[in-house]
Amino acid sequence: MKVWKIASVTVLFALVSVYAYQEIQVNQEIQFRKPLTTAEVDGLAAITAGQMDCNWSYESTDEGEWLRLRSVAERKVDVTFQARFMAAMGKYQGLDPDKQCDLLDKYPNLVRRWHD
Repeated sequence: MKVWKIASVTVLFALVSVYAYQEIQVNQEIQFRKPLTTAEVDGLAAITAGQMDCNWSYESTDEGEWLRLRSVAERKVDVTFQARFMAAMGKYQGLDPDKQCDLLDKYPNLVRRWHD
């Protein structure tokens, strides 16, 4: 009888885990399909501009990679995305390298400085 209870609890736990995993997958898919907000496009433009001439090495965080993936997907389905992105990039043209590094430091959720 005790073995049956343990097996039942194990199966129940496995079913709940599978359901939770599927819920996470569905929620990620929904988030992935949402159009990028103006703030997200601006953040992406800022870190793109910042990485051009900044003499520090930066790497994308998980959130930064997720944003880049979403932007690639959106670029494929939204013809206005490139114009929105270029308009946001226009704000950051002509910055010296120090200012570009400052841009990257403003978005620690998207990029982090890479230390050797």
